Amino acid sequence: MGTRKGTSRNREGAVTRERVLSAIARRRSAGMTLKNLTDEFVSSSGEERTSVRRRIRGIVRELEREGAVVAGRGRRYHAAEHSRLLVGRLRSTHRGAEVRPKEGGEPVLIPRRGLKGALDGDLVAVRLEAPRRRARERGLAEGVVVRVLERRHSAVVGRWVCEGTRPHVVPLDRKLRFTILPVGLGAGDRPRHGELVLVSLDTPPADRRPAKGRVLERLGVPGEPGVEERAVLHLFGIAQEFEPDVIRAAEALDGVVVPEEGRWDLRGRPTITIDPVTARDFDDALNATKGRDGAIVVEVHIADVARYVDEGGVIDGSARERGTSVYLPGLCVPMLPERLSNDLCSLREGVDRYAFTVRFTVRPDGTVGRTEARPSLIRSIRRLTYDQVFEWIEQPFSQWPEETRPFAESLQLLDEAARRLGRRRREKGSLDFDLPEPVVLLDPEGRMVGIENRSHNRAHRLVEELMVAANECVARMLMRAGQPAIYRVHEPPDPEKLEVLQEVLAELGITLEGDLHDLPAASLQKVLEAVEDTPEERLVSTLVLRSLKRAVYSAEPLGHYALATDAYLHFTSPIRRYPDLVVHRMLRRLLEEGRAVPEAERKELEKRFGELAEWCSTTERQAEQAERTVIHWKKVLFMRDRVGEVFDAHVTGVTEFGLFVQLDEMLVEGLVHITELVDDFYTFEERRQRLVGERSGKVYRLGDRIRVRLVKVDLDEMRLDFAPVGLKPDRRAVRRRARR
Repeated sequence: MGTRKGTSRNREGAVTRERVLSAIARRRSAGMTLKNLTDEFVSSSGEERTSVRRRIRGIVRELEREGAVVAGRGRRYHAAEHSRLLVGRLRSTHRGAEVRPKEGGEPVLIPRRGLKGALDGDLVAVRLEAPRRRARERGLAEGVVVRVLERRHSAVVGRWVCEGTRPHVVPLDRKLRFTILPVGLGAGDRPRHGELVLVSLDTPPADRRPAKGRVLERLGVPGEPGVEERAVLHLFGIAQEFEPDVIRAAEALDGVVVPEEGRWDLRGRPTITIDPVTARDFDDALNATKGRDGAIVVEVHIADVARYVDEGGVIDGSARERGTSVYLPGLCVPMLPERLSNDLCSLREGVDRYAFTVRFTVRPDGTVGRTEARPSLIRSIRRLTYDQVFEWIEQPFSQWPEETRPFAESLQLLDEAARRLGRRRREKGSLDFDLPEPVVLLDPEGRMVGIENRSHNRAHRLVEELMVAANECVARMLMRAGQPAIYRVHEPPDPEKLEVLQEVLAELGITLEGDLHDLPAASLQKVLEAVEDTPEERLVSTLVLRSLKRAVYSAEPLGHYALATDAYLHFTSPIRRYPDLVVHRMLRRLLEEGRAVPEAERKELEKRFGELAEWCSTTERQAEQAERTVIHWKKVLFMRDRVGEVFDAHVTGVTEFGLFVQLDEMLVEGLVHITELVDDFYTFEERRQRLVGERSGKVYRLGDRIRVRLVKVDLDEMRLDFAPVGLKPDRRAVRRRARR
């Protein structure tokens, strides 16, 4: 008996993820139950067996959440590759849903009848079925959900509705097409009609039964201070507060800054920071000196976040989960606790700080020469704003004020280096978009009081060019050494999108030249240059931008199409972007060890970085969507008292149901529904992105000028409805549209 117990304990210690998954995979389509798996590892009964079974159950659940195993009938577990079930994330569509398998491949269509209570974003197991006509026409498989493996939503943001016989909550996420009946709510706790609430999703909807949940938090009525921000953070699952252990770890960090072996001591440089007036953290600083043969030696100093944030620690885990800082109007949700982002890693004026410096030489022709990088110790001698720098560099150097003397020569050289780099980038075909940026103006309580259109000036471009150059320098250092990293990649556009762009541009009298299957960025840059400072500039810039793919993070150095470079990553903002922190660590390791990581570790890192890159791309998209949503809501609320007013606008989108327009003065967007185009019967030409009047031949297309009246502000849908001014109704067109 003693021998058997000893053997049992030894076998329990051998219960690993790899062995459990291997045991399940060996049984192929037969699968294994928890009892089968327990028998595989232990033959005794009693406490040892119970302990082994408990450990196996935990491992199987983890594998199931990851989609590596799937539970079939009789609770038999199958390795995903031997199961007849597919595992993937469900994405709602207007006719049901799609599931893209985790292992890749084409999506599987899920009709509404096959959802079985699964919601948008859930991880599901899908059984394939004979495809019906819609799936066959698209050449796709069809299936039904047999099990929800992981719920995306444990709580939902929604609008409290008191109309009808019973109060209910309508989710703000339009992909969640159901209502939630509140439970456990006292009469005195009832929210107001239209108030936004956070409600738990205790019972998801299923078989025509409504969802049920408890009100967790009352967020307030839109328009009240802070309501939009709180609602959007919950809507996109963005945590505003840090966990207590993260705060404690940050507060415990040693703030003493002293010279260290291996660090450049650059405290004697004329180093400056250049940021917006409202900036609270300063993560980059600059200085420059004259080099040989007309070259300029630039030093870009970046806050050394890795000096304080240990890989695998609680602060690192929190930063990795957040992925990025989130910037909403009047509110920043930082990736790192304030002790780091606004103190230890903020390159404040007159304070010694640890940094990571990239030093590179910019030749007169804009090419980059010798490049070095090393951890450093710096001290910024002056905190400057974009407006200050712009005012100075637009003047002759002799007229710069006395206050600039300590850093004037360095700033002048920085400006010249940036101009050289910019010229060189444009020669290579790099795309430059100069679209106006809407900045929401808030009162002290956070209410929107206006919108200001701001364009980047020469001071912004100075900083951007030098940061792009530093990022490219670090990318080349890591690529040449074969050191794994997370890269910022931007792949070439799809030829199909370029064909549509070419046709629309042709209607404007603009030629897009080149092979659309291998179009250099320089061809698109020529188009942008052709419309510079013309009424068509905003339209054409928008069209070109829409034809491009989205830049993402990747473990592979696939190059950056828009920047016309084969080597690019993010190094310059480790305070607010997690990939930058990863790059800092890999660069430091390369410098310390003098060579790339060993081959075996390289493969492991590349796999881990690939998954991390995908996650950081996701958090970046969420942050951008959150910012856009808050700005849009504030714009709608700002316009609610302006119904009936007339505005100049231009068409930004054309669909079969109408025109999307943007007001010229405030960059506010809204819809002109096709029923408001009363002067003719209009049909939609999708290929050419335009509406054409059947009788008159009148055309509405992207970029057209249009004068509109605000006819409705829908606070439930957060939507603005406009109507064209001055159209003479055509009765036949109105009747025909009504019949359609």
